[in-house]
Amino acid sequence: MEHGGTAMADAFAAEVVFDRWLGRVVHRLRASRVATLNQFWVLLLVDIHHDVSIRSVADRLEISYTTLAECIDELCRAGALSKTTDEDDRRATRLSVTPQGRRLTESIDRELIAVAKQALSLLSGTSRTQAMHLLYDACLRLNKKRLAGNLVRGDSAFFIVCQQVSLEFSRICRQSLVTPQQGHLLLALGRTGPMTGREIRDALDYDAPMLSKIAAKLSDAGLITKEIGNNRRERLYALTSLGLQCASLIAEGTEEMLRQLFGDDYGTETYRQTIAALGRSLRDDLPARQQ
Repeated sequence: MEHGGTAMADAFAAEVVFDRWLGRVVHRLRASRVATLNQFWVLLLVDIHHDVSIRSVADRLEISYTTLAECIDELCRAGALSKTTDEDDRRATRLSVTPQGRRLTESIDRELIAVAKQALSLLSGTSRTQAMHLLYDACLRLNKKRLAGNLVRGDSAFFIVCQQVSLEFSRICRQSLVTPQQGHLLLALGRTGPMTGREIRDALDYDAPMLSKIAAKLSDAGLITKEIGNNRRERLYALTSLGLQCASLIAEGTEEMLRQLFGDDYGTETYRQTIAALGRSLRDDLPARQQ
């Protein structure tokens, strides 16, 4: 960050890369009308362990019971999962994947592989192998119980890391009473100083209405200012002193989160090379999405 050091700028850049690739996943699955990423984890886990209880799925995937219940209900309505009552505990429900569920899993898998292929397209040979180890080791460090069977595959590790970084960043932002989108804008301004609306939209992949809404909330909270730029149509956004304090706290939390996730790999040449490649492939993908 301009006001917080190179390390914080690097942390913010990495968080944005993972968050935006997770956004690509969500967009791809929604456009294909298949299912959500969490539903994919549920289907794979149930298929691997067979006839498993809902509580066991919740514990293994480490997602809230409410979120899990919604996923299961939608998958049951789609005919992808079936429910049975536990013979030993009538209060417990067990889950099984149906043949239709396995076809749905394969369909989601194809969509995810396409996204992963694009994300990792600029890495090859030794660099790609090192990147896969980096992501897989991060998942092991998380002690994710979902790492079993098909879930151990390299591109699945990439999605798990993207999802974990996004979830943790949301938690960090909540501590400062802002949304993740607001947190991204605060960090972008803290990293570079005042920015025009176009610069912000390009950096964060926001459209004009989204930026306007986010900026209005932050302005009302006294965290940013909006002024007329070099011409009357241009708006220039900048942090207030309170906004700078908030951005610094979020940046420090983000850096610490990434250090814990990647351990001794954080800041290494492999780590930087991987983040840079993911960022470049993200920019390469942007023109196609804007057409």
